[in-house]
Amino acid sequence: MQFEASLDKFSKVTSAIFLVFALVMLGGSLSGRMVPDENGNFMLSIVSAFLLLLSVIMFLYSPRAYLVEGKDLVVCRLIGNKRIAAADISRIRVPDEKELKWPVRTFGNGG
Repeated sequence: MQFEASLDKFSKVTSAIFLVFALVMLGGSLSGRMVPDENGNFMLSIVSAFLLLLSVIMFLYSPRAYLVEGKDLVVCRLIGNKRIAAADISRIRVPDEKELKWPVRTFGNGG
């Protein structure tokens, strides 16, 4: 049995804004227009490149679907599916409505 895992609209928008922000920072630092100091441009380039690399890694490891195979739960990702044995799962429950009053999903992470 397979269950799809798609991002909600808020997560898609925040992820896109983060990615555009990192790209603008990298472009501005490489063009030399954002920081007048050479060292400032270099540091901004390093931070921007790190943010872009981090974004790509998070995208590649984000869950695409959940699959129940026998007694195992498989988290399907673009790189390296994660298999969790049923014996390692302590409990499964539906959260109370009170617990979901103000959920915040940061970059698609539901918790």
